[in-house]
Amino acid sequence: MDEKLIQKLESAVARLEAFSSGFRPGSSPDGIDDAPVDPAILAYDDLIAQFVGRFSSAAEKIGGKVLEVTKISKP
Repeated sequence: MDEKLIQKLESAVARLEAFSSGFRPGSSPDGIDDAPVDPAILAYDDLIAQFVGRFSSAAEKIGGKVLEVTKISKP
């Protein structure tokens, strides 16, 4: 495989692993080099954060089981 492609795949896997272990935007897990992030990924992250935020706000107003389910969707 092309070395550049391997680096991109490793970077993507590292980001997915960080996300699944409680990744917070703006922080990078230990041991991962700061690779340039594709603008499409940044746009996707912003879009998801925007809609998850709206969902969380609405759930807080509703409360109960809806709020409990919302906690599952937070990274």
